[in-house]
Amino acid sequence: MDINEYQERSTAFRVPSSTPEERVFGLLEESGELAGVFKRLFRGDYDTSIAGQKLAGELGDILWYAANIATDNDWKLSDILQANLEKLESRQIRGKILGQGDDR
Repeated sequence: MDINEYQERSTAFRVPSSTPEERVFGLLEESGELAGVFKRLFRGDYDTSIAGQKLAGELGDILWYAANIATDNDWKLSDILQANLEKLESRQIRGKILGQGDDR
């Protein structure tokens, strides 16, 4: 499936009363859930195969929220992904992959 098709189709699953702000908080919540799976993996609660399934599921939820936040702002995910790769390529060329901050 094409990323833009996913973005378009994902909006069918929005709760009608939800707001763009709720989707931002949903992204944050799902990111925390992803971190929680890693914590439980490191703690020994899950073996790697179970953790992998849970991580993939949480990542899917994160992608749903990211796609819908992009839609809320009239952005195409393919454009966002392309710009991100260009930023990373520039950092790599300049030897700035490591470090902090956006202006590397």
